[in-house]
Amino acid sequence: MPSTRRRRMRPRWQRRLGDVVRRHLLLLLLLLGISLGAVLGLSLRGVVSPSDEAAIRYLAFPGELLMRMLKLLILPLIVSSLVTAMCSLDAEATGKLGGRALVYYLVTTLVAMGIGMLLVYFIQPGAAAAGSSVGPPSTTAEPSAARGATSVIEPLLDLIRNMFPENLIEACFRSVSKILMVKKLDSEFATVKTVVSKVDGSMNILGLVVYSIVLGAMLVKLGPDGEPVAKFMHSLQDATMLMITLAIWYSPVGIMSLVAAELVKMPNPVESLRQLGLYLATVLLGLAIHGLLVLPLVYLFATRRNPLKFLAGTSQAMATAFGTSSSSATLPIAYKCLEENNKIDQRVTRFILPIGATVNMNGTALYEAVAPIFIAQLNGISLDFGQLIAIADRFRTMINVLGDCFGAGIVEHLSRRDLFASSTSSEETPQSAEPLLQQRRQSRSRLKSVDTEPLLEAIGDNSSSNI
Repeated sequence: MPSTRRRRMRPRWQRRLGDVVRRHLLLLLLLLGISLGAVLGLSLRGVVSPSDEAAIRYLAFPGELLMRMLKLLILPLIVSSLVTAMCSLDAEATGKLGGRALVYYLVTTLVAMGIGMLLVYFIQPGAAAAGSSVGPPSTTAEPSAARGATSVIEPLLDLIRNMFPENLIEACFRSVSKILMVKKLDSEFATVKTVVSKVDGSMNILGLVVYSIVLGAMLVKLGPDGEPVAKFMHSLQDATMLMITLAIWYSPVGIMSLVAAELVKMPNPVESLRQLGLYLATVLLGLAIHGLLVLPLVYLFATRRNPLKFLAGTSQAMATAFGTSSSSATLPIAYKCLEENNKIDQRVTRFILPIGATVNMNGTALYEAVAPIFIAQLNGISLDFGQLIAIADRFRTMINVLGDCFGAGIVEHLSRRDLFASSTSSEETPQSAEPLLQQRRQSRSRLKSVDTEPLLEAIGDNSSSNI
């Protein structure tokens, strides 16, 4: 009673402020962690050298623990969520949701790449940077048709290969892809081209998604005989969500550590901003247009709801994606934001989010479409319409195959070496800006993944009886 009386005696603005802090305590802690990480990282730059790997490793240790926690929960979360969702949806509803989601992801990926290409074409950041000390222009600009053909076909085959892993246990910790190796012989003009397998040390999420969907469908077909496994998956899902809650409350400390470590290990962020300012501005402008204009308008027209309120509900996932630079690691938090803050149907989120984490990388698509054209401008290379279409086609395919890969190595393997021959210094130019763009790009990709659920839920309202 005394505490209630004291609360009533407080001014109205204090009571409102207290209510806001209690409701959004986690978000405030996340923003505080990012801010403190930035201050700590900038303060330590004069003390810790970017080449001091041991000191940076110790600084990033709390963040490493956070990443390990989140990645630990991805596997049980994806499998249990998809199996549970499949058991709670009928076949017709599942087909509609999955088909609409894939079409939506494909269209918005192409829109993101189109925005990036238009901006880099009109702003011409490479032409402005060519006069600076970024890198010397290259005189070689011959496209490689043979290598291009292989690099277009193999990613499509990789996509199908990873959908059907030959070992389910192996799919939990690695995936396989094919890459083109070009070896020069003793003769200057003789080369040998071979396609070799490359083992990636990341989880084959696509294979696990396909397996979980098929397993859930078969459990439904089994009827009562499949109920024990379905109940087990439901319990596993609930237990995993409780574990996610524990990890979420630790995330402000881990994010502070990751942000500080990233700032310390940057060789010279101020110089990178000076040399690549227009390039960075082009990418950030494209991300802002796509994430703050295009997607909210799509959401508004499809649902007739306030997109700002929805964005506020997903702000915790955005802040976590910014700090961890990984949209897959943010998947557990995205579930909490959609289901608890935005009140999206669990059956929709549990089915769509794992698919989005696999095939949806709009932020990366926009960035990767800008980078090769920037390099071409930097080297004075004029790309024709066919080469621009090749860039769009390859990136759409490869982004869907690779998904959440830190560092965006696709640019080096496809755009810089296959679409045209460029100098080594030119290839390294956008890479120096990668740490400055990674967090913003992953935040945009995560926004795109979480805004799919309310759209599909709204579109499916007319047929909600099937769900």
